[in-house]
Amino acid sequence: MTDLTNSGAERLAISNRAVSLSCDPPICGVELEPYIVLRRADGTHTTDDFTASAPSDDNAFLKHRWFRSLNSRKVAFCSIHTTERATMQCVAFPKLTGTRTYHCSPECFARAWKTHRSNYDRIIGVNGESDAMIPGDFDNPTSASKPHLAKGPPAVTVQDASGERWTEVGQSRTYVPTSEDVGNVLKYEVTVVDGATGEPLPDASGSTNATLVTTSRTIPAPTPRPRHLLNVPVEHPYIAQLLEQRSMGGVAANEANSAGRFFTILTYNVLAELYATNDMYPDTPAWCLSWGYRRRNLLREISKYGADIVCLQEVQSDHYEDFWNKEMTNIGYDSVYKRKTTEIFTGAGSGFAIDGCATFYRSSKFRLVKKYEVEFNKAALSLSDMLGSAHSKKSALSRLLKDNVALIVVLEANDDAVTGGPDGDRMGGVGGGAGGGL
Repeated sequence: MTDLTNSGAERLAISNRAVSLSCDPPICGVELEPYIVLRRADGTHTTDDFTASAPSDDNAFLKHRWFRSLNSRKVAFCSIHTTERATMQCVAFPKLTGTRTYHCSPECFARAWKTHRSNYDRIIGVNGESDAMIPGDFDNPTSASKPHLAKGPPAVTVQDASGERWTEVGQSRTYVPTSEDVGNVLKYEVTVVDGATGEPLPDASGSTNATLVTTSRTIPAPTPRPRHLLNVPVEHPYIAQLLEQRSMGGVAANEANSAGRFFTILTYNVLAELYATNDMYPDTPAWCLSWGYRRRNLLREISKYGADIVCLQEVQSDHYEDFWNKEMTNIGYDSVYKRKTTEIFTGAGSGFAIDGCATFYRSSKFRLVKKYEVEFNKAALSLSDMLGSAHSKKSALSRLLKDNVALIVVLEANDDAVTGGPDGDRMGGVGGGAGGGL
């Protein structure tokens, strides 16, 4: 075996221009994760994250650093249209109306004026007097973005060859932009380091084996518009009365639950990352489609409904394992998952991805009795055998072979959790989710 550490063979290196970030522009509160392609000494490539405690075979690891620019002038963003730069501020009531005082156009300001006025009247009515009116400053756009006094050693400040000054804000593989980053440019640096000496390894040309990625200006996290759910009228008077009691909460809800077998079901298509491309959604900004931005919004919305059973479609297999299963378990759900049969090449990570259906159920209310997995490709092939002509078979298969799947679960109620009494302690429930395309 060749000792690559001591020989003249090429060591672990970053492939040419093979470093990118998961989201640009960066969004406040949304994790930035680099995608790095490394070239091993034997010429093969990997996306593994080698650390000082778990280095590569030739004893090399990656050193990560994140910086915030100190030279670029900080900008303010519209409080309503959070991705647009602000051009004006309501300086009459900035202290009273908090951070929602910046606007991108006169029309935006005019539409928000009524809100500013009502906030002012409300606060004056409570306090009896006005606070001092202090005009805002674009270099310090919101109280939320004021720097906080950091504890511990002072931040490291460096200057690059162009004279740009940067302050170090992180040393881990990932970084979550804060309110202090809003309006500023970020920079990510990854370096291949020799595990024996702790010094950067040179690349094939003898230069430092490091790669830099500079972002656009960090933007504040947009506020998703609230959903307005429609209540479907129930014609049966007894059921309508129970539903009304249940919505009231407290004793009335307990009485309603004990009077019948009530549970709620939510179905939701989460749009798998492998389908969320600019080719599919050309009018949507790339950062809106990034999984890092969407996943927290999806979790926030789905969890707020508090459904007893949640059926999700287009759940990417790695997202189920790394995100959905863990996060939904934390809020009291067990789950089952059925993936499709054909992977799709994406060019990121392992290069291939696949989605499927996930059904989550409250472990405090239900336990799993059985699950049925349906693959419609198999059903289509069986159906085509019953067709006569070759033309009919070809026509049917072209419409039916879409790799759609379904997941059916049979659940049993846990004691009194749903049924409200020992006489009805078993309940067969069927929840289903369909793979994208149905």
